[in-house]
Amino acid sequence: MRLLTGVTLICGGLILPTAAAAFEAPESDIDIDHTWTITWNEAVDVDTAEAAIQIIDEDDSAHDISVQPVDGTPEAVQVIPLTDYEPNRTYTLTVDETAASADGTAMDETITHPFETETVTWETADHVDGDWVRTDSFETWEAAREQVDEHDAILQDEEVVWAHEGTAVTGAAVTNIYPTKNLASGGGAITYVAGHTTMELLSAGEDWVEVEISGAHGYTPAAAVELRPEVTKPNRSYYKNNNGELYHYIHRAAGYDGAYHYGPAPDFLDEGERAYSTDGINFGEDMYEHPYTFKDITEPTDLDEDDFDDIFAEHRPDAPLREGIEYFFKAEDKHDTNAFYLLTHAIHESSWGESMIAEEKNNFFGINAVDSNPFENATTYESMKDGVIEGAAFISNGYLDENDWRYEGPFPGFKGAGMNVRYASDPYWGQKMAGFMYRLSEAVDDDE
Repeated sequence: MRLLTGVTLICGGLILPTAAAAFEAPESDIDIDHTWTITWNEAVDVDTAEAAIQIIDEDDSAHDISVQPVDGTPEAVQVIPLTDYEPNRTYTLTVDETAASADGTAMDETITHPFETETVTWETADHVDGDWVRTDSFETWEAAREQVDEHDAILQDEEVVWAHEGTAVTGAAVTNIYPTKNLASGGGAITYVAGHTTMELLSAGEDWVEVEISGAHGYTPAAAVELRPEVTKPNRSYYKNNNGELYHYIHRAAGYDGAYHYGPAPDFLDEGERAYSTDGINFGEDMYEHPYTFKDITEPTDLDEDDFDDIFAEHRPDAPLREGIEYFFKAEDKHDTNAFYLLTHAIHESSWGESMIAEEKNNFFGINAVDSNPFENATTYESMKDGVIEGAAFISNGYLDENDWRYEGPFPGFKGAGMNVRYASDPYWGQKMAGFMYRLSEAVDDDE
């Protein structure tokens, strides 16, 4: 059996030559995740090909690969790296002569093909008058890191891959936060955040970034975030005293994304003054205590059905959820979950019962409405009654049961503790819930 003659790149793959051909120089600038395609002159036995193919690095160590058949082309296999090659290094692709055709015909001799991976450099840089000024170049991240303390950042191409401090902004996908620098291999995620979330940057390694967001402190993959160094003056979410009330202004990847009314303004914050906090509690040397963020929602409400009706009368008289007031109290009795909390949760998630998921699926708590496909994945209930009472069971049996893996505390909370840890990707979901409870309670005379 022969490998086809000639060396040419086709659709990202390499057609290797016969054993008689010589390779005078390795192929250069190969992507670090490059997949090779090897084609013979007849159908190949994939099992023998898998055993015969290796990729060896400069230290004579085998790189982890997967050899797979090519659909519709029995003469070819793909060689897929299971981890990226190291940049700036030489590897050798080897096809041992034991590779055989489907009818058992072996190759004449072993074929080797050296290749060089793409050149990647890490550059130390300073931020001067709005631009990055490179100061030195290194072939490894470690070498750049050893020299960067006197500079502002490390760049790879145009991307910041290290900074002393600043913010870290997630991409479009939901991003996990892990307890250690080992990321997924060091244990399960402690929480997760929505796409385009702005987090506080604490430190960074080559593969990880240490972050803080809404009471959660941990590590996220470096590839999952964009670093915005403090020297570039990145924007952040902030709190502000507006007429004696505390508002939280949210910053996301593209800019500020509105604000929500959180609670009464603290005494330490003057009218019109801004303040920053990574958890909504600690503001420098001052602390803020919200009446609902850490309220135990397994305790029964002090409100009654008339109070709930007053809430609707003041805020949304025609809201569809007004018809289901009694169900929230039945849910409290059956599932030991505060009816006022359940009402607030339903109002927040379903827009007072007017969302498409609420109207078409009777799902008022956003159950299983995951970020990637909320409507299709959202659970359907037969009626408003079922949506409220069975939805309360879902919350109680999962997030309020100390023996369930989703339990992080019986209160709305934030990303550091409470329902927000596992229930929602929005890092401020718990605070928004608490803010809603605060505002709705203003409509009744009896303060819960």
